[in-house]
Amino acid sequence: MWILLLLTVTGCKKDEPAPQYSAGTNEHVNSWILDSMRVFYFWNRTLPAQPDVSQDPPDFFDGIKNVEDRFSILADPKRPLTLKPSLSTALGIDIVGLDVGGVHQALVTLVVPGAEADQAGIKRGDRVLAINGTTVSRDNIGTLVSQTIHAGKITLDIEGRNTTVSYNASYPEDRPIYTYKIIEHNGKKIAYLFFNSFKQRAITELQTVLTSFRNGQVTELILDLRYNAGGEVNIAALLTALIAPVKGTDIFAEYRGNSNLGTQRTTFDKALSRIGMSVAQLTAYRPSLSRVYILTGSHTGSSAELVANNIAPFIATTRIGGRTLGKDMASFEIRNSQVTSWVINPLVYKLYNANAQGDYASGLAPDVEVDEFSLLPLKLFGDTEDPLVNRAIVTIVGRALKSSSVLQQKETVRIWYDSRNIADENTAGVKVDRKDL
Repeated sequence: MWILLLLTVTGCKKDEPAPQYSAGTNEHVNSWILDSMRVFYFWNRTLPAQPDVSQDPPDFFDGIKNVEDRFSILADPKRPLTLKPSLSTALGIDIVGLDVGGVHQALVTLVVPGAEADQAGIKRGDRVLAINGTTVSRDNIGTLVSQTIHAGKITLDIEGRNTTVSYNASYPEDRPIYTYKIIEHNGKKIAYLFFNSFKQRAITELQTVLTSFRNGQVTELILDLRYNAGGEVNIAALLTALIAPVKGTDIFAEYRGNSNLGTQRTTFDKALSRIGMSVAQLTAYRPSLSRVYILTGSHTGSSAELVANNIAPFIATTRIGGRTLGKDMASFEIRNSQVTSWVINPLVYKLYNANAQGDYASGLAPDVEVDEFSLLPLKLFGDTEDPLVNRAIVTIVGRALKSSSVLQQKETVRIWYDSRNIADENTAGVKVDRKDL
């Protein structure tokens, strides 16, 4: 059907016949890109009529995108650097540069479980003094991280360690679930889940975790999505159905595309059918929750935002943390190996929930605003002294927790570098399959 649509739309032009370009040339590749975008792209009516197809494909693609489009991607799997490898995907960590009371410091914010960094004992909150022998500063950290990714190896000097930490890049597979636990406080049983990516491998893990929550008779859930850049829409539907009391016939998402694609409304069962599941199969894993507290921040994007927005019609929801990234659109992959190895992931649909609520390109605002860097040193995910987790617990139990040993920052904290920004760019939008719709 999609091939027929592409042929129909591109074949009905009344203009003079399109010029024929030799295979493999920029003109040949860019003509295919332009024709594909004219059919599927959300902003297809704003595409230029006669762009310069002689440009290098990435430059051409950037030149024809709508000014509102921050996330459509053109990449060539045969050219790894076009995929914008991030520090966490290559070397298993993320680093943020902060100014705290005029003092510059670089801190580890995330360590991929099982990666070399994890095996070397690097922890969230570690202060990085030097990268590859060079003292970290505001002026050089971006260059140092970029050089490290391209070199495929890293050496770190970390405060409090007598020896440097060195290891090579292995592109570790990120685990969807970093950690989970049940926190008991003031008579409440509170589930905590740090979920970092919407991937197929999460299916069995989520069932196991939610079963443990159900058996533990939890009544509240803290869902930590602060660094979740997104992923597959089917896994987003799965996570939502495991948490909220939805029915298979309930609308999970509404997709609004251009005049060629129209509007589609997808039920939970339809979304789950792509992974061979249904809501009826998931009810056995679902705990009896009264409310879900979703921890968010500027790196909460794509499918993570979809869950935060689309779960709200079915269960009481409180968002705690910061404003989300603002990927309120879906994309799917377009490729044609007979033309080129380049692959397009254009934004094609605006996303809405069952109540037709969407349009969050500027991000979803939190109900309770909390800065995770307001308390230092950073705590491990799930620690009750972490500012976001702490605020969720306080909201649940209705009173402040006992004072902690965490140093509260009285000075203003300013972020001047964040390696996680690269990871945010690697997901075009909520990942859908054209067969899902």
